[in-house]
Amino acid sequence: MKIILLLFILAIFKATNATLGVDLSSLTSSSSFGCLKLNGFEFAIVRCYQSFGRVDPNCASSILNAWNAGMNRVDAYMFPCFSCGNPAGQANTLVSYLKTNNVNYGMIWIDIEGPGTYWGSSQSANAAFFTDLVSAFEKEGVSIGVYTSISQWQPIMGSYSGGSKFQLWYAHYDGVTSFNDFTEFSGWSKPNIKQYLGENSLCGANCHSDLYYHYIYLCLYYSLYWYLLKNMTPTSPPPPPQTTTVSSGGATTPTTTAGNSNVNSISGVVIVQVYHPPSD
Repeated sequence: MKIILLLFILAIFKATNATLGVDLSSLTSSSSFGCLKLNGFEFAIVRCYQSFGRVDPNCASSILNAWNAGMNRVDAYMFPCFSCGNPAGQANTLVSYLKTNNVNYGMIWIDIEGPGTYWGSSQSANAAFFTDLVSAFEKEGVSIGVYTSISQWQPIMGSYSGGSKFQLWYAHYDGVTSFNDFTEFSGWSKPNIKQYLGENSLCGANCHSDLYYHYIYLCLYYSLYWYLLKNMTPTSPPPPPQTTTVSSGGATTPTTTAGNSNVNSISGVVIVQVYHPPSD
């Protein structure tokens, strides 16, 4: 009975939330973002670094427009240039641009795709480039995510799984807003964002549609576990709730008063959002 109770508590505090958003690679106005917001899209991911090795000049304006339109979350994404070399320099250039232009963003997603087109033939060299790139961002205190999929990551990186410590945004254009299609790969057991529609025009903006999930778990300290074992007994269950009726303005409203409980307050409980964006 005690074990069942513990599992029940864990089940109560596990929740999953989903949010719709868009990612964009062109200048987007506040009015377009406002239209997207009215149509249920709550976050945006804006391109801020281009594949041929320069900062996207529209980045700061598009991100500002997204915030001004009321988006709840705005991130940036980077398409790194492998052939340009100097991954740390590319990361520092982007961070410097964002700081100089006072760009408010949550995190930076690194776009890993295009094997044989945007990356070299050596998987170990590709992995080394990625490692240096993310290390430079981490030194600047930037939160990182990875945009890729099994068909892109493995031909580029081989067996390298160093990206799996970061959040995953993957693409599957099935038009379905769920993660039921996801298959684990290269250390990633759960995704965070799914790009479920390819490029399309919404509200005058050329964009992809994305689904963001975050998972909330109840984490119990070891002391709480022992507290439950010592204090919860199967023999004297609490009395059922007592229902009374309160009259208010001629209307009667049923209210419930809970009976005595073996646990009046519980300390040592931490609710952790395991997969989450940093504060905006």
